[in-house]
Amino acid sequence: MFRKIKEWWRNREPIPLDGHGVRPTSPRPLPVRLKSARDEPVRRRAPRKIVIVVTLVSGCARSPALKPVCPTLITYSAADQKALKTELDAHPELTEVHRWLRGYVGLRDQSRQCAVAR
Repeated sequence: MFRKIKEWWRNREPIPLDGHGVRPTSPRPLPVRLKSARDEPVRRRAPRKIVIVVTLVSGCARSPALKPVCPTLITYSAADQKALKTELDAHPELTEVHRWLRGYVGLRDQSRQCAVAR
């Protein structure tokens, strides 16, 4: 097989330059049908014995224990919480900010539950 590839490589046509004086970088396609040294078609799949052995051996492997990875929560002081409340109360027209903060509070609750479950 390698002999055929080497022969094909030696007899290939030179790659022409494009308009900018650079050769294209795409790989040249191989011949459609490669034959082995004994003039047999090249096998493109793994031997059955190897597939069977790998399948049987992989059944003996233990699966790893999966543990949840919980994000660490930033603790906000009472002064920070009070400042946020006054800012939100001062601007009730910012409905998107209120909606996003409700989602953030939900995520913090889920993170707390995750940390407790660990």
